[in-house]
Amino acid sequence: MAAVVEAGSFARAGEAMGLTQPAVSRAVARLEERVGIRIFNRTARAISLTDEGRLFYESVAPLLAGIEEAAVSAGKSKAIVRGRLRVNVDGTFGHYVLAPRLGEFLDHYAELAVEISVRDAMAISSPRALTSPSGSGRPSHRRSRLACCWRRAS
Repeated sequence: MAAVVEAGSFARAGEAMGLTQPAVSRAVARLEERVGIRIFNRTARAISLTDEGRLFYESVAPLLAGIEEAAVSAGKSKAIVRGRLRVNVDGTFGHYVLAPRLGEFLDHYAELAVEISVRDAMAISSPRALTSPSGSGRPSHRRSRLACCWRRAS
């Protein structure tokens, strides 16, 4: 209903929502049936809100805006990348490709911890301002492979 009011027609509302005009028209008809009022005056050339429809729209518009805001807010928290990312690379790739980009990557994903395993200790040089979880700035060894766990320093 709100899309129809804002767009001024069933066809334009359908375009905005990715629906066909008949689908929008049927949805509005179901809403009118459910609430028991006629929301729109329909002519061949235009639609307009009835008096009851205007009162109904004015009552529900703030609620619809609140629902949309809550959905956007929930989507943002869902989009936050957090946790641990484990990456296994060979030494050359780790040194020349991964290490130079790691600081920027961690800046972008502040809640992500990255564990990098490489084949030799020479492969990862610690990017500036990165420290290991222990705060020593040194990687920890595990099972004869180098395992570095980096987080952006606070």
